[in-house]
Amino acid sequence: MVVPMAKPLLMLVMILKDEAATIEKTLKSVKPFIDRWSILDTGSTDNTKAVVRAALAGVPGELHAGSFIDFATTRNKSFDLAGQAAEWIMYLDADDELQNADGLRSFLETLPPADEAVFLNVRVPGAFFPSTRIVKSSAGWKFYGVVHEVLCSPSGIIPTRTVPDAVIDHRDGPDGGARTRKRWERDVDLLEDDFKKTGSHRSAFYAAMTLYWLGRYGAAVVAFTRRIALGGFAEEVFVSTLSKARAMQGTGAPFDEVLPVFLAAHTLNPKRAEPLFDIAAWYHYLDNHPLTVLFARRAFELEPPPNVLFLEEETYSYKAAELVAIHAWYLEHYTLGEAAARAAYLARPEDPRFLQNLKFYIERATP
Repeated sequence: MVVPMAKPLLMLVMILKDEAATIEKTLKSVKPFIDRWSILDTGSTDNTKAVVRAALAGVPGELHAGSFIDFATTRNKSFDLAGQAAEWIMYLDADDELQNADGLRSFLETLPPADEAVFLNVRVPGAFFPSTRIVKSSAGWKFYGVVHEVLCSPSGIIPTRTVPDAVIDHRDGPDGGARTRKRWERDVDLLEDDFKKTGSHRSAFYAAMTLYWLGRYGAAVVAFTRRIALGGFAEEVFVSTLSKARAMQGTGAPFDEVLPVFLAAHTLNPKRAEPLFDIAAWYHYLDNHPLTVLFARRAFELEPPPNVLFLEEETYSYKAAELVAIHAWYLEHYTLGEAAARAAYLARPEDPRFLQNLKFYIERATP
């Protein structure tokens, strides 16, 4: 009897266009963990294709050519081209770098048969969030959304597991700022058009976020107000409320008008530290010690909640602690201040500011 060969475990799937400047780093980070690859090039005019072939030499794969329609349509085409040549599909973007993934394959090998998808944690500048990046090739998952597309199961299943320790670091390339801004300008039009056609809450949310990222704060305030009124997904409503307050600050609105919006965000999710930290940061700017400590202390006490949208990791790890350490000193709250100074230092021991703050407290307590 001939025993059939086991299907390869993991295939990398991507869409690319003119990514020669960054793609080699991405592919080298993932190459040790994949069995196959399938990449759809949507019209590169640089040497992206040559870089792909060189970086993935020795790993079986296919480089396809096609056109970009929108993100969901094009990514779905890339999944169709990949087929079921491996048990699992992992998708990455050109500015992604996979880190701490030594346990990725053993994790996938031990998943129960019912699992169709898993999260990978994604870290972008200032934020950290889980993203569905690995799906079973036979399960029929599809992308939805013309921009900021999301992978969804035909049966409505939501992933419940996250690959331990593994992180996708997403960073812009050398000319990423200009390219990103150009892409955002295009995205606003795509998202607004999609919202008009479909009423998609997700398109309304990302239209508002994109306006905010572009610094178009007045328009962003209007767009966030629209998204908040739509209700629905609690995470989007929270982030919209928080971001509306920040956009209001960007317009120069008086803080007595901004403060209730930050507090509304805190009320929507009292486990999130970000609105409290933003309030504390304003009072820090005013050198108001009591009110800075009032809000920063609660932010410092909160642990980062799991599986939330746009978690701002640094707020929890050291930023709130730093404000408590600075202002507790002037209020003579020395025990609290030393604990906060120590937490900030342990999170960022390479930062001389945090060591100096801690030394103030230690030297004061030393006879």
